[in-house]
Amino acid sequence: MQMKGQFCGLEKPGPCGLVLFGASGDLTKRKIIPALYKLFVLGLLPERFFLIGSARTPMSDTQFREEMKNSTGQFLPEDFREDQWAEFSELLFYQKIDYSNADSYTQLDKRLIDLEARFSTKQNRIYYISTPPLVY
Repeated sequence: MQMKGQFCGLEKPGPCGLVLFGASGDLTKRKIIPALYKLFVLGLLPERFFLIGSARTPMSDTQFREEMKNSTGQFLPEDFREDQWAEFSELLFYQKIDYSNADSYTQLDKRLIDLEARFSTKQNRIYYISTPPLVY
């Protein structure tokens, strides 16, 4: 499907899941989630899409959504609408991870498989790594 922007044509990408390592950090709150929300509002996210944030901070899906709502409202106030956020937030999930523990990655993979089945994303994954330098 071709989406026409003001100055160029953009093609809507195919189904995918976005895995965001370092999801509790400042970059996620200030830039990444607000940008994805804006793409959602413009109808430019894939029709079958989900994001799973992952970081060391313990948090539930609900807590993650609430934190991202607060930061998106703060950093994108002119475009923020409660009804649109409610719909967008249903695409956001969270999985705590211990970067040095292999079992954490196994748990993340199980969650991904579950979400991929739910959203029919055909195992198309994008990994975005925004982690602290100490985990390199």
